[in-house]
Amino acid sequence: MAYADIEAIAASELPDSYSVVDSRRLCKRVIGIKACGTANWDLTVTRRGTPQISGNNQLVSIRTPLAFDGVVGMDGKVARALGLAALEVQGSVVTHVTLGLTLQDNWCPTLNATVTYNWIEEPTVVWRNKMDFNLETIVNDALDKQLATLEPRLNRAIDCEEFRSQLAKYWRSYTFALDIPAADAVDNAQQVHLNIVPKGFAFSGIRTEPDKLGVSFALDATTVVASAPLIEEAIPLPALKEVGFQDSKTIFDILLRADYTQLQAAIQPRVTGKSYSSDSPAGNVTVTLTSIDFSGNPDGITVALGFTAKLPTNRRDTTGILYLNATPVVDTELEQLSLSNVRLSKVLDSTLWDLVSRVFEGQIISAIERNAVFDLADRTRQLEQRLIEQLHDPARTGGLNVVAQDLNIKLLEIIPEYKALAARARVSAELDLDIPLTVIQKPLQ
Repeated sequence: MAYADIEAIAASELPDSYSVVDSRRLCKRVIGIKACGTANWDLTVTRRGTPQISGNNQLVSIRTPLAFDGVVGMDGKVARALGLAALEVQGSVVTHVTLGLTLQDNWCPTLNATVTYNWIEEPTVVWRNKMDFNLETIVNDALDKQLATLEPRLNRAIDCEEFRSQLAKYWRSYTFALDIPAADAVDNAQQVHLNIVPKGFAFSGIRTEPDKLGVSFALDATTVVASAPLIEEAIPLPALKEVGFQDSKTIFDILLRADYTQLQAAIQPRVTGKSYSSDSPAGNVTVTLTSIDFSGNPDGITVALGFTAKLPTNRRDTTGILYLNATPVVDTELEQLSLSNVRLSKVLDSTLWDLVSRVFEGQIISAIERNAVFDLADRTRQLEQRLIEQLHDPARTGGLNVVAQDLNIKLLEIIPEYKALAARARVSAELDLDIPLTVIQKPLQ
């Protein structure tokens, strides 16, 4: 929170000028005569400059110079006879307001305010006989009465229920569907769910910095892959806990999906239309790949390869489909996706298998593994930029001003779904959230 925002609230409580009108019983001895009566004052307090805000020891200090002038008078015959019924008065003072911010365990923000002031020009009046007497006690009472109400008025300016209701909108369970191939058949898919439940939240209290005050939050949540989805519902806000202040560091996981058609489009130009030859006991065998298709299976990815083969035993080309099983892996350092452990699935008749398997095992599998390497660095950088743009959009952040630095996405694992590859990626960033006090402030009553 910027000190300028806190200054805005303080300025509403200490406006450019305001009137102080009050009275009290007072006796004053003047040239040996005791004058008693009701002292009345009508003062105008004026701010002489912009509040100077600073932070120290996790407290925010607001220093404001004030001046006042007006009329002080006393009722009573003696006072009127002595010319004390209406006297002009003036003075100046510097107020010091020290603010501390806490969140109660029910998440309600609370401001703690301490107010002191120092006289620069003590309040005096000049009697018509040129005999000054000090009115500091009277004016002190007036200032004390006014400033004593500052803390409760500041706290009334914070709408606790509105603050809690805004948070409660997001404190709920979340669920995301994952399509995982069934174990009984390639053509069927079972659906599992990534379920996320927030569990705990902690707040550090404030830390004063040169131009703003900072706070740290810690969020705990459970993330589980389960067969059944959670019912997305609101969860009561937990009791707020304490955590030590530390530099901003945000880490969360996201789920990214790439349809197998994208994988197919990337690798197809690299391997189809090419011929691969090998000698067999029956003679030379040449295989040309004509198509490649991907789908998920319980153990990884199924690669269906369409081909034509020139066999020494046939005058005409033989066509067929051969299936490979592969395991998708991700290199987190190089930011590359590749297929490993590529292996044949025997679905051909034995004669054809014996002739073409040597070609596939010796050359085509190597070609698949060599060409099924996808550099994800550019796409990852694009995603990082997109996330930064979204984080900088106040319409997406509920009015908060988010500054994202050192945002980085790291791929953790690949989950082969039936129709797509799902990648779990970890996002880490330094996020500074500037929270305008207008988000939680309501007009004073």
